[in-house]
Amino acid sequence: PEDAPLACVGISAKTAVNAWPLERFATVADYLQQEHGLRVVLTGTPDHLERETAIASRMTTKPIRSIGRLSFPALCALLARSRLLVSLNTGLSHIAAALRVPVVVLSGRDGSSITPWGTPHRVITRNPFYPRRHPDSRKWASLVPLITVEDVCAGVDALLKEVYACSV
Repeated sequence: PEDAPLACVGISAKTAVNAWPLERFATVADYLQQEHGLRVVLTGTPDHLERETAIASRMTTKPIRSIGRLSFPALCALLARSRLLVSLNTGLSHIAAALRVPVVVLSGRDGSSITPWGTPHRVITRNPFYPRRHPDSRKWASLVPLITVEDVCAGVDALLKEVYACSV
């Protein structure tokens, strides 16, 4: 429904090291809408408009597509109204944390020193060295793709249950 609470899904990845498969984003976005009744807004940088289109076309539910349509202040206002952000470990996750929006972060090589702080969050990672940064740069690009949809959905469920005391 149009009046449902919002959840943002940040799909942008600056580098291949942070990329996550499009179909997984689509599945998680559908899960947020179908299982939690959250209206999903796909967010990202303008150069990821093709990713947004590909993700939206793979979804069974209909997201709000915001890429290339929002100014930075409007994006911040959107985040501030959201119950949750699911995002790669990017600047967007830190903006959400600064706005006290709960964040589920998909993180590969990084350690806890650069994940959002000061707000409830879950870090979903397959970095065996976490909370330290993975020491082998040759393996960085393989870490984020190891994160499963089930990993992310479990993180969403736990975070929403903690923050909103809702039944999941």
